[in-house]
Amino acid sequence: MNHRILKTIGLRALFFMVAGLLSAGAINADYARAEKIPSPLPPFSSRGLFVPETIWAGEPFLISFGAEGLRSLEVIWNGKRLAFAPQAGEETCPVLLAVSLTEKAASLPLILQARWTDGTTRRYAYRLSVRKRNYPVQRITVDAKYVTPPEEERERIKRERAQLRAVIDRISPARYWSLPMLRPVPGEVTSRYGLRRVINGQERAPHKGVDFDANEGDPVAAMDRGVVALTAEHYYNGKIVIVDHGFGVYSLYLHLSDIAVKQGQFVGRGERIGLIGSTGRSTGPHLHLSFAVWGDMVDGATCMGERLPGYIPGVKEQSSDEKAKRQL
Repeated sequence: MNHRILKTIGLRALFFMVAGLLSAGAINADYARAEKIPSPLPPFSSRGLFVPETIWAGEPFLISFGAEGLRSLEVIWNGKRLAFAPQAGEETCPVLLAVSLTEKAASLPLILQARWTDGTTRRYAYRLSVRKRNYPVQRITVDAKYVTPPEEERERIKRERAQLRAVIDRISPARYWSLPMLRPVPGEVTSRYGLRRVINGQERAPHKGVDFDANEGDPVAAMDRGVVALTAEHYYNGKIVIVDHGFGVYSLYLHLSDIAVKQGQFVGRGERIGLIGSTGRSTGPHLHLSFAVWGDMVDGATCMGERLPGYIPGVKEQSSDEKAKRQL
């Protein structure tokens, strides 16, 4: 993301509504009725439109719509609909969107409906090109119970997954985030988002988080302001804190040794929310940071203003050094 652009969007917005999932037919109909936005798009300005022409599977991206007298903006994206408006005195609406890591489409439609204070309504449509990264393979060995869990734990795991899904699928009516967000710990990245995991010789789901090197008991800071949406201890995730930053943006902090906040508590940017640990499926003390946007687990490193190195064509496997083993 362009940092100059990010600095221009430290704006607050008021939430208007969230509609349910939309059918493919409804989205296609909306797209057909909307005014098509030409490519390339005009440069971003405080009164213009910013939409990236290319987006990456597994990564969040920023859009912003600004116009004098704008009353509200409805965004239709990937089967979901969100409507919101600028705060009093502001005329720009920024929002974070994302593409699932498993997205197969070569392009996706984005539909914006703007309403002005004089009653004028216009719809705009743009088709975004989706690109995929070739992520390396990472091989890790853990206790066998975390690859094939005991029968008595499987119902618990099912409940915990449903609990987590219910949290990150909610889109709350206030926006607390600004970009770039903070690093939760100062340690180096030992395992990045998207790695294709082979655990105990078995292929598993890709790594949908970023692992940071840290020592047992080190403090963990909230990436930005928000409301604590969940504190729990899960079979795989260990002790976990989820912070709702508003408008469908969540940060998730896994494998903690101690939780320092309570569910429903408002936390500030950089406030301590817990301590580094190795609870759940973990091979040593570290922080696993996950990042969710509109229900999709995506690469939170981009929202910290970081582009992690290592996406090199032809590289298919990442070796495991001692720090990289302290992860999961």
